[in-house]
Amino acid sequence: MRNFDVLVVLLKIDEKFIEQNVRTSLKIRKTWAKGKSGTMTEKVIYYKGQQRKLLKIAAESKLPVIKINTTRKDWGGYLARTLKKI
Repeated sequence: MRNFDVLVVLLKIDEKFIEQNVRTSLKIRKTWAKGKSGTMTEKVIYYKGQQRKLLKIAAESKLPVIKINTTRKDWGGYLARTLKKI
């Protein structure tokens, strides 16, 4: 890794919006091909758990990490923030 510049960019959302995002995805997708199948409750629990695991891994990483909360969907701002780090 010494020869490379590495930056882990972790996108997250506020947990209270995960169900809303799953519901939106269900409207767009014809099938649920990846991730957790099952009831809405099972999907929400699964994706909250996945986000928590990623945040834990990022916190323990020796690599530089920026965590960006994308709940507000300010994509230009997130891009600018990321570009400032590289």
